[in-house]
Amino acid sequence: MTIPLIIAHRGVPGLRLEHTRPSYLLAIEQGADFIEPDVVSTSDGVLVVRHENEIAGTTDVADHPEFADRRATKIVDAVSHTCLLYTSPSPRDRTRSRMPSSA
Repeated sequence: MTIPLIIAHRGVPGLRLEHTRPSYLLAIEQGADFIEPDVVSTSDGVLVVRHENEIAGTTDVADHPEFADRRATKIVDAVSHTCLLYTSPSPRDRTRSRMPSSA
């Protein structure tokens, strides 16, 4: 009998904020065989983890006027979305993460 592998994609997002050290550590504690983060490289070669291209809900980027030029309108699945994008990461794009409010 083959034992299935347990792959923790983004850690344990149902219990911890995804792509965070606590989420990865909990996945390891719970017996995950592998951790699968979404990794991208910034233009200066620094690896960062992130999932969504729209980052206003998971960072404080909307509070920084210097990132206003990142606002764009894109069509995804035939629906128009205007949002702050993180599609071409660079050193100036690194913002402090914050957990979205639960209210």
